[in-house]
Amino acid sequence: WQQNSNQAMDNCDLSKLTVKPGKLVPKFSPKVTEYTVTLPTDVAETKFGPLTSDNGASYTIKGIAGGEKTLKLDEGQAVTVAFEVTAEDGKSNKAYEVTVRRLSPDDASLASLDLSMGGLSPKFSSLKLSYTCHVPCSVDSLSVKAKPEDASMKVTFGNGSPLSPVALAPGATRIDVAVSSPKGTKTVHYIIKVVRNAIQYPMTFTSGTDHMKYACTVCCNTVHRPLKMKESTQLYCHACCMELTRTNKTNPFTGESLVDDWSEECFDIDQELASSNVRCILEGNQKVEGTASEIGKLVRHTRTLKKEEDPSINCPQCSCKFPAVDKSLHENLICSSKHPAELPKHHYEVSVWEKQLRKETGEDKPDPLMKEAESFEKSYLKIIISVSVTSRDSPIGPLTNAMSLVAAAIKTTPKNAQYHVKLGNLLEESFYVGDMYGIKEEKQENEEPEEGEDRTTDDSKEDDFLAICQLRGVGPGAPLALQLKAVEAEYLALKDGGQTMKAEQVQLLYAWKSKRALQESQGSYSGESVGPLARALQKYRDAVGVSPTNHLAQYHLGRLLLLVGKSPEALPHLKAAVAAKPGHTESRLCLGIAMATEKQSVPEAAVLLREGLAEYQSCASETAETKVDATRGTLLADDFWRQSNLLISKGFIELARLGGRNWLDKQTCLLLACRFVWTVPFHHRGTTYKQLLWYWAEARYILQRCSPKDVSLELCCTFSSLLDHVDIDATQRLSEMKLNTCRDRVSQDPWSSEALYLLGRAQSSCFEAKEDDPELLNSAEKSFRASIACEGKSSAQDGTPNGLSTQEWWKKKVAGDVKSNTSAAKNVSSTPKSGSTAKTGANPPVASVKKGPTSQKAPTKPVASSKSSSQATPTGKMASNTKTPTSATKGPVAKTPIRKGQSRPCDTKAKNVAATADTNAQQKQSITSPKPTTASSQPSQTQKEANPTIPDSAAKKKIGIINKKSYNPRLGLARVLIKKGGASVDEAVDLYKEVISMAPHVHDAYIELGEVLVKKSPLEAVEIYSKFPFSSEESFDDGYLYGEISRILLAEEKFGDPWLQRSLIALGRVLGIGVLEKQFAVLEAKFQTNLLKNVTAGIHGKPVDDSSLQAFFKYKCWI
Repeated sequence: WQQNSNQAMDNCDLSKLTVKPGKLVPKFSPKVTEYTVTLPTDVAETKFGPLTSDNGASYTIKGIAGGEKTLKLDEGQAVTVAFEVTAEDGKSNKAYEVTVRRLSPDDASLASLDLSMGGLSPKFSSLKLSYTCHVPCSVDSLSVKAKPEDASMKVTFGNGSPLSPVALAPGATRIDVAVSSPKGTKTVHYIIKVVRNAIQYPMTFTSGTDHMKYACTVCCNTVHRPLKMKESTQLYCHACCMELTRTNKTNPFTGESLVDDWSEECFDIDQELASSNVRCILEGNQKVEGTASEIGKLVRHTRTLKKEEDPSINCPQCSCKFPAVDKSLHENLICSSKHPAELPKHHYEVSVWEKQLRKETGEDKPDPLMKEAESFEKSYLKIIISVSVTSRDSPIGPLTNAMSLVAAAIKTTPKNAQYHVKLGNLLEESFYVGDMYGIKEEKQENEEPEEGEDRTTDDSKEDDFLAICQLRGVGPGAPLALQLKAVEAEYLALKDGGQTMKAEQVQLLYAWKSKRALQESQGSYSGESVGPLARALQKYRDAVGVSPTNHLAQYHLGRLLLLVGKSPEALPHLKAAVAAKPGHTESRLCLGIAMATEKQSVPEAAVLLREGLAEYQSCASETAETKVDATRGTLLADDFWRQSNLLISKGFIELARLGGRNWLDKQTCLLLACRFVWTVPFHHRGTTYKQLLWYWAEARYILQRCSPKDVSLELCCTFSSLLDHVDIDATQRLSEMKLNTCRDRVSQDPWSSEALYLLGRAQSSCFEAKEDDPELLNSAEKSFRASIACEGKSSAQDGTPNGLSTQEWWKKKVAGDVKSNTSAAKNVSSTPKSGSTAKTGANPPVASVKKGPTSQKAPTKPVASSKSSSQATPTGKMASNTKTPTSATKGPVAKTPIRKGQSRPCDTKAKNVAATADTNAQQKQSITSPKPTTASSQPSQTQKEANPTIPDSAAKKKIGIINKKSYNPRLGLARVLIKKGGASVDEAVDLYKEVISMAPHVHDAYIELGEVLVKKSPLEAVEIYSKFPFSSEESFDDGYLYGEISRILLAEEKFGDPWLQRSLIALGRVLGIGVLEKQFAVLEAKFQTNLLKNVTAGIHGKPVDDSSLQAFFKYKCWI
């Protein structure tokens, strides 16, 4: 009783606070202490009505003369009134503040702002002027409701028209709500950006020519929320552009850094697009036509129409029930009487990690354990929705608890397959948490490592590897090629110094890092033998082992095996899953992907792919048409139809390779596959992101190769630049993709200096990936020389540049074109003209693609990649004894460390193009322009009839641009000549010097030229390095040059050279004084104490006679 009495005596809350006239914002609550009240212009006073919660408490009013309850205000005046409440005990108190403002005839503001659909973000406040609202794609209009704070204020749209329903663009619509003061002296604009979800079906334009006008540069689909980079012409989807530039803040087409306010949302283009007539093709080949603004609503209406369900039949042999349309599929693949399952036998055995995972609860019944695990799973899902880098609540704890409880339930009932599947789902989720969100599970101190897992030494090896790199002037953020080069240099130095044991340790580090890079380039999906995915696979196998007829067990095992690249092993399990439950669409789609990957039963595989991907489109469209907030109600392993599921992207690409089926034709599949990586919100760019990025590259590559020539040229131009910009690892397949893309571009624009340069670079990269083809190196040289020779000339010329016409691939292409055109002419001449009509009109868009060149088969097994390597892997004595990653190329392609958000200068097109002296005579080649002699130069009417993709404008003289002079082809040619060696090295030296004169900021030219000169004249290399225009503030990019200068001067014992002191100081400032341990040892051995003191003082930015430094010098015996 006494405790309750004390609590009552210290109550200092108000139970009620009223104001008349006026309204408290927010609504009164005893726990809220700050409020605002806005009075109209014609209201001069208001009265407050406070009431304490405790009768024994008291209050005083401050801010009103005499402590009265009535407040009088002048026009435009604002007064803060405080209500100080004192509890009965006389000690406890609380203050409530109300800010009252009386409007003046010159004020203009809104009291409320609402939309008929969707909510405002942030929450409305009269002081906030910008808002965003997200609505489903099926909403094509909405109404705006705006209430002014004073009835005498006027509310209109920004253009002065009265408020009325607003028609929405397919992307973003900018709504300007203007409120004017009673006197008309002030107008305030409230801006609402209404964003519609993107429609999930590719749109084609009825006019044909509009697709490329409104196509996104990245995903090739009709642009959604069009956006441009300032001073750039390329058009992007908002999501594509934001993801493209999230970590690399440079323009992929100019190489220029993106500064503040670099993006510009194109509302005018969105409005143009809104009135364009478009068409969408849905399931069952249903065509929906209308304007781009209303197509989302029309698609929604069409999809909601009832569809007839396919009848089911029973198999007389195996008594299995399946849809009638699957009769052929069932008889050829599934029927157990004709195709008995050959599943590998598996027996459940408790592993070490599962024993450690079990949570000791004392509970011996599984149901309470599973119920508690479900509770932790819900907690995890609630946290993961809002997880971010700065989030305090980690989802790992609830997820781990859920796994522990399920493992404990398995201990009580080991024969329950459902429990094994649930644990497998949770283990998969733990992988995605690290891979997609960047949240790693902390290792337990008492956890025993699994077989094949060397957890204790990896961190120490990485530390040792980075320490050696720093000793050589290479930081931890440098490209892998530069790091490996530094470690190799340390190995050679130790070996030459007779320190054999240390050299062998360094060699082991080199081998370890190379092997690890190879594994990372292949991706965790396919490469891990231990970890969450491997454990999930084990649990799915356990589930199949205890219950071979369990549909979910077979499905999840087959799905995960397919995901990690083991499609042959996945096939029997997926067949068993489909046989157990024929109507399970997820199992059917996975089976179709596995069959297509293994080239088995192609017609049936195409049917399964089409059905499954149609179901995905239906699910994705339902979400886009009805929801605006991303929610998660299940684990990712159970959410098969999510956009981040790699099997969806893979399914679209596999169906495209099979030519597509019905409404999901080849081009539609490719356009859909190009979307995923740019629309999935990744918190962390792990293996899932990189694999989706690879699928995007595959889909873009196939799309451009099967597009009409005019479309293909534009796609080639953008694709080659985007490949250099995105975070995708260098592999032999990627090199071949770049090479074929550049060949396609040069085939259509042979006099473009930039196209020839990119071709030469791609040829050089391909040579580095497979050094058994000298023809590639010779072709690269010819391409670079042709690029240089085309500078200053128009790109619109007849004939072929000399350096291009002598390349073998070009000769084969010309011969193939002649043969193809001759065959086409014969076919046209033999076709009767009567009774046939030719369609005329605009060129077909990407969605109406003709079959194009097929010089190379599309890849069947793209490999997931992880950012582990650079553009080059050094060769040398160590490389001969070490298995290095095949994904890394060789040679001096990437040497200069790159700061985050910057691109390498030598790889940037149209950047820092210098207008210097003409190229030396020995670097130029004469260009011949012979008259066209083949039918491919100027298409005849006969050829046009045979190939309708040839536009009428092809017969006209095309308008080109003047090729600018650039250092890029000269740098590329110099690198090729260095690879060739011999007499070519002297020409390469001259080219490097020319690059330095044209673009003095390019680190690579100095580094590579210095490496050539140091073999003959080390001091001449120092002279080259010292010519670099170092900035006043040392940067990481300069560290390598400073390191080489100091190394050479110390080796030559040029202690008096001023560059030695300067480079040592700069190196110490950039990488820390600890990096100079070896250099200081050399100087101490040579008694160069004055130099040591000057360097130490320079690094610390203090004079040599500083008292603190003097003490250090005495300790080191330098004075």
